[in-house]
Amino acid sequence: MTAAIVMIVLVVGIVTFWQSPLYLDIPFRAGVEGTVLDTEITIPYRDYYQFYLILHCKPDDPADHSRLQILAGTGETNASGRRVNNGIPIPISLRITTIGRNNSIPKVVLDETISDLPLDSFNELLFSKLILGINLGANVYAVRLEALRDIDELSNTSISFSIHLPVRK
Repeated sequence: MTAAIVMIVLVVGIVTFWQSPLYLDIPFRAGVEGTVLDTEITIPYRDYYQFYLILHCKPDDPADHSRLQILAGTGETNASGRRVNNGIPIPISLRITTIGRNNSIPKVVLDETISDLPLDSFNELLFSKLILGINLGANVYAVRLEALRDIDELSNTSISFSIHLPVRK
């Protein structure tokens, strides 16, 4: 690790996705190497869930919005459909594990290191960077997210980790 002081942030929460709003949003210092977020989530039904890092702009600050727009990238694609501008790399490690309940054995569902996060959407208040999408069944999961590098450009940026559920009709 490059920093003499390694910042470790431990967030432990139990989140059930039965009520509105249909997403989880937890502050996460993605630009500080060694920052860790641990949370437990209860997924109520089998479906496709999307995991994001959200870069929050300072309200009423067009200069901050412009700065983050450059860091977030454009999400544009080339002629073959490949994304060509994902902005600044934000290396993170994401691990999702089922939690052993009722004598079941915990199982690692996902264990990945990701740094090239495409811009999914944005507005005047935030830039949403897609970590990944994954099919999850109804279960209780431990989710661990870790920042893998210091990123000076993000030092004054509010960032959160977000899980979005599909909208049920």
